[in-house]
Amino acid sequence: MLVRDVAAAWWAWMAPLALQVALLGAAVLLLDAWLARRAWPQVRLLLWASVLAKALVPPGLASPLALRAPWAWPLAGADVGGEVPGWLFAALAVWLAGVACCLLLAGVRARAARRARSAACPAPLRVAGVARRAAATLGLRRAPLVLTSPEAAGPHVAGLLRPVVVLSPADQARPARELWHVLLHELAHVRRRDPWLAAAAAGVRALLWFHPLAWLAARRVAQLLELCCDAAVADRLQDHTAGYRATLLAEAGRRLLPAPAWRGAPATVLQRLEALRRPVWRWRGARRATVATLAALLLACVLPAGRTPSLHAVPDSVLASARATLRAALAGERPGCLATHNALLVAAAAGGLSPSPSRSDP
Repeated sequence: MLVRDVAAAWWAWMAPLALQVALLGAAVLLLDAWLARRAWPQVRLLLWASVLAKALVPPGLASPLALRAPWAWPLAGADVGGEVPGWLFAALAVWLAGVACCLLLAGVRARAARRARSAACPAPLRVAGVARRAAATLGLRRAPLVLTSPEAAGPHVAGLLRPVVVLSPADQARPARELWHVLLHELAHVRRRDPWLAAAAAGVRALLWFHPLAWLAARRVAQLLELCCDAAVADRLQDHTAGYRATLLAEAGRRLLPAPAWRGAPATVLQRLEALRRPVWRWRGARRATVATLAALLLACVLPAGRTPSLHAVPDSVLASARATLRAALAGERPGCLATHNALLVAAAAGGLSPSPSRSDP
């Protein structure tokens, strides 16, 4: 039956994936708390991005270099037969409904952004000139189009393939120095391709809408994108970063912009101001080497699961108990969800239910 196969495949994919994301997210949460005042924001962003990336990696993908843990054993290879319980169909239906709601909400937001963009007009020549100068400072080959929209709550970047900077009428009337700093910040988002990462985080959050750590990871990524963007601006301004920090402080004090792209939540603003107190533009080479090394370690050792242990790695008593539990489930008994789940993991690691020729039949 097609529906039965789909439900079984979904559970075999979702159950270990949710567990892997939970364990990795908990580890990153503890590590991030320790690194909050000790590491560059790029390092912390990479750690939280790895939690979101874990949700896109098949749970059964193995690597000889990956960390090995029992929760990494795949379920896809276990064939237990029998009927799929009714609660599994209900769980699949609820998950699909949640994904549909998240996508619907994203569509509503995208429509509002398109409406604001359609009501926009090109910014005055003064603003366009500042944008070109900011793009040249950041190393962009071409300055994105700058629009002014009365429906914009604050400065932000819109679009993925052809991003534009959207300002409110109050933004374009700013003093020259403040306008320069705002455009530097928004164009740094464009240069770093932050809208793509934000869109990917929203997609993973919709996929794992039931998972608290998926929401936490998406929120931390959004916060750290602002810190990384400030660091990118500071890399260019260097000794003139104090003026940028003063603009951010004045804007936070006036509380005129509700847009998270510039002002953000109060806690995020305080973190940004605190980070800009230090000369974050120094040690650029060491920072890039650290981020590259950490990315390689995450790709090789964390994102893929550890190889499934061989039959000889499973003790006799554990294997016998798992087989007894699965046969009891197939016979119509109810050994319990957790016991059945653990027995499936052991059976997958041992290669199935059939006993090995080298072992006695339990």
